[in-house]
Amino acid sequence: MTNSPSLPLSTLFLPVTALLMLASESTAQRRGAPVQGPGSVSQITWSEDGNSVAFNNQGKRYRLNLESLEREETGEASRNRGTARQARGRGRRSRPSSGASTGDYIGRPTRGRQYLQVNSPDGKWQAHYRDWNVVIEDDAGNSIPVTTTGDKDIHFGTASWVYGEELNQRRAMWWTPDSKKLLFYRFDDRGVQPFHLVTGWADINTGHYPEYYPKAGAKNPAASVMIYDLEDRSTTEMDVGGSSEEYLYNLRASPDGSVMLINWTDRLQQHLKVLAIDLQTGETRTVVEERQDTWQSNSPRMAYLKDQTRFLWPTEKSGYTHHELRDLDGKRHNAVTSGPFQTAGIQFVDEDRQLVGFTAYSSPANPYYLQYHVASLDGKDQRRVTTVDRHPSNFSL
Repeated sequence: MTNSPSLPLSTLFLPVTALLMLASESTAQRRGAPVQGPGSVSQITWSEDGNSVAFNNQGKRYRLNLESLEREETGEASRNRGTARQARGRGRRSRPSSGASTGDYIGRPTRGRQYLQVNSPDGKWQAHYRDWNVVIEDDAGNSIPVTTTGDKDIHFGTASWVYGEELNQRRAMWWTPDSKKLLFYRFDDRGVQPFHLVTGWADINTGHYPEYYPKAGAKNPAASVMIYDLEDRSTTEMDVGGSSEEYLYNLRASPDGSVMLINWTDRLQQHLKVLAIDLQTGETRTVVEERQDTWQSNSPRMAYLKDQTRFLWPTEKSGYTHHELRDLDGKRHNAVTSGPFQTAGIQFVDEDRQLVGFTAYSSPANPYYLQYHVASLDGKDQRRVTTVDRHPSNFSL
């Protein structure tokens, strides 16, 4: 056991206070507040003598002197987490890939909020949400005001609380993978009733803040997506959305970056569409569509294969969650899994052998016992490979 430096209790609180000062910018994430920069810190470590503390912030490593409260940059932030797992690999077996980059998101959103800055994939541009509007800057500090009319009722580059809280929508601006266009939200909160909050509990006096929060049955915000072309400085609106009785969310790029996708669902979340966006016209086409009499899962995972156009899609059409093979052109190729049981997830795809591994609650002894299955990618020769009707804590392949 190593000895820790002996410090008075007040000194132990000092780095916490100092780091909170450095992170105080995050309070500016309340919509409309001025933003100075990202405010999250991570990987905090003490010095051996207890006189300083080191931490990561905005991609840099810093040392904070606890006596003078002066901050010194010491290098790039470490990005080693997860490296060992990546280095081990799994041979030909791998989890299918997700989408291409829509930018480098800076900082960390507070609850129900979205990132305030996203840098373009090529590193040349930064998109900022400021005072209800979207601004693009280059490395020289030149600014392009993408929008200028945003206010507390109609705003750009941010989302309603209901999107962040209930749809886990932490992004409101997205670069295309080629860095030529920026997509961003336009929200219309007119008619949404405010929920009144008290702010400034750490100050001498508190303040009052109205949050546009729709209660069940009350009017929802209306969301749409705008497309800004950096080359000709034009803005196009996506031709779906804008109604308060629907949601637009989970915007992302296909793995090769050739297609931008977005999810659409009605307010009751019984009807889901995955839409591909024409970035020139704003028109959309349907890639996948699902309907349920009760509730439809709003963000099923599209697990892409190596060709980056076909993907495994979880569907609930049969009353159970199973997977089918589809492509970005909207074609359904075949069912991959089937049976009177609930699948729990794809574990691997071996395209060389045309095999898919998945887990399912398929035990005849107990519907809660998780079992392992394999099937051909064409859906044939599906079989359970675990032989004991018990619930294993893990699988080793």
